[in-house]
Amino acid sequence: KLSNGETIEVDHAVLSSGALPNTEIAEISGLEIDNHNGGIVVNQELLVRTDLYAAGDVASYYDYLLRRHHRLSYHEHAFETGKLAGLNMTGKKQPYVNIPAFWGEIHGIQFKGVGFVASNFKTIGVWKETEDPDHPNFDQGIVYYFDKDEKVIGVLLWNFSGLLDRAKKLLKQEFSLTDWPEEERMDRVKRFISFISLEEKDLDMENLKRFPTSE
Repeated sequence: KLSNGETIEVDHAVLSSGALPNTEIAEISGLEIDNHNGGIVVNQELLVRTDLYAAGDVASYYDYLLRRHHRLSYHEHAFETGKLAGLNMTGKKQPYVNIPAFWGEIHGIQFKGVGFVASNFKTIGVWKETEDPDHPNFDQGIVYYFDKDEKVIGVLLWNFSGLLDRAKKLLKQEFSLTDWPEEERMDRVKRFISFISLEEKDLDMENLKRFPTSE
């Protein structure tokens, strides 16, 4: 039931309430707090100040994909930042350049996300071919997320397995639709789709043309 009283019938509902980091001690200690994202501000080496590091969902770090500070509550992100902070404590001085990933399963549906996937980004979805072109099959597919400059910054794998590493490689290439003229973009989209997904013959390219983007 929505706040306006309207009721919508759905098969499943997912509630993600999120979490806020406890920064009370950091604030009392005079550490810099990210008032927009929450968390303790760190540099690319996860350093807060001399000999003091922060990792996991309490750290607001500079993300090179988004070109701004960001904070995440992902399992993989906590593991990777904790490992890097430990290495840098020993003098390694390595920057955090990991692309975050998450995964889960709901009622037999597996989903994996890489990079940044959110409803406010433009998307292109590609789904397994169906016999009825007017009714796409949403049982298995891949959704690509683009920022305001039409650079791909996120990939959602829907009932696909074993493609997280390929998705990360794609994001590191910083592919952008604006790199090519309008008439060449569909061909370029097909190329980066084939880089990460099944063979092109197994994907419904007609539906890609009919449902190219969403705002």
